[in-house]
Amino acid sequence: MTIPLFGEFLAAASEQIDAAVSFPGELPGRARPAAIRQLGRLISALARYATDITLPDEFDPAGPPPSAHERAAANARLALLRARSTRS
Repeated sequence: MTIPLFGEFLAAASEQIDAAVSFPGELPGRARPAAIRQLGRLISALARYATDITLPDEFDPAGPPPSAHERAAANARLALLRARSTRS
């Protein structure tokens, strides 16, 4: 069995998100728990991928400031890990 690549995961997630946002009107009450559960799974998967992003061990205040990419990666990782921890 091969390990799925991040791009493959994103393609499948994109299809699911497209289908979800194209639903007209409000989501029926009976469908909400399943939608919330699936969103939680998506957040958990993204959080696992975010932990694979290589970041500097520390941002040295005396050194050069982190690049925009490093700041974005750190912020994304933190947001996803927080989202995952709030659903546990």
